[in-house]
Amino acid sequence: MTKKKAYEMGFRHVADLAAINRVAELIRDDNDDNDALVLMEAWREGALAARALLERETATLQ
Repeated sequence: MTKKKAYEMGFRHVADLAAINRVAELIRDDNDDNDALVLMEAWREGALAARALLERETATLQ
């Protein structure tokens, strides 16, 4: 992994945490509770897909 790639991954991680913080604020508001949970689940699915791609990138054939 290059320094540039590591920087990009770290930047995206912090940006994601900020977005999740905004979603958490929605969860505190009872009116938007369902919408916030849908957004949180979509984010979780995206994070799992990204993790699978990273694991695939580093996987070796046995």
